[in-house]
Amino acid sequence: MSKILVTGGCGFIGSNYIDYKLLSDASVKVVCVDSLDIGGLEDNISEWSRDGGRYKMYNGNICNPERMGEIFDWEEPDIVVNFAAQTHVDRSLKDRTYFATTNVVGTQVLLDQAIKHKTKRFLHVSTDEVYGSIDSGLFEETNMLHPNNPYSATKAGAEMLVQAAVHSFGVNASITRSSNNYGPRQYHEKLIPMVIHNALKGLPVNVFNEGTSIREWIYVLDNVIGIDLVVQKGRRGEVYNIGSGIELQNIDVVTTILDILGKPHSLINYTNDRANDDRRYALNTTKMFTHLGWRSKVGWKEGIQQTVDWYLKNKYEGS
Repeated sequence: MSKILVTGGCGFIGSNYIDYKLLSDASVKVVCVDSLDIGGLEDNISEWSRDGGRYKMYNGNICNPERMGEIFDWEEPDIVVNFAAQTHVDRSLKDRTYFATTNVVGTQVLLDQAIKHKTKRFLHVSTDEVYGSIDSGLFEETNMLHPNNPYSATKAGAEMLVQAAVHSFGVNASITRSSNNYGPRQYHEKLIPMVIHNALKGLPVNVFNEGTSIREWIYVLDNVIGIDLVVQKGRRGEVYNIGSGIELQNIDVVTTILDILGKPHSLINYTNDRANDDRRYALNTTKMFTHLGWRSKVGWKEGIQQTVDWYLKNKYEGS
């Protein structure tokens, strides 16, 4: 029975990954590590605490070498999947050092333990934002990185440390870069849960720069299935784009949600607070299909309806 250490496992994508893995593979044990910081909520995966031998939770910060050393010593994981990160662009503009510490130093602490314990597999979860903005066409894994904000810059820096560990120490690591995720359990500082949260309370829905920025949206379950395939079959040192091909202007995302909820478009409040917002992200996912046979399955209408329904049912506001 293999043992997977999942960092950031109480957060949005991490908790969905743990659910998927424990439900789909009876031969796996999962060790979750989370500092229960912004967006991390133990209730996201509390049901697994009743699963007597396949799930264990540790409260810990990946930036703490002593704490991570203890957990690695106790658990000796076969695989590490690193979701732990600070991820919100707006907060990164104000808390730059905090983002650099968590996203860069924290990743190095995990790599140090993986090197020390000869961990068999290391998967680092990154973002399409490391590429910067693209006016037309699609980003490929071989494109030069051009991050444009502190969040994406720290994620790019973490990637460089992962690649250094591959080449300098032989760590069997791969990297995934996914497009914008949406789905259950996302903290309401992000666009889709923010719109749902504010609209239900009759609060203004802030939209930057007329809402013309374009993002590629992937339902979280599609992403975690792709991540797991990379964990199992991805090549050492390789990067894999995970996207859906579903490109939407932010204003279209907002109005779709308001229409589903039956809320007026007059709640939209246009603001220019983020004047240097990247215009467009879009990924070429050919490598995921040709190497691993993966492609996204959940369409936008289906995914956004499921997402809104989940928030309505759970009245979820994050931590």
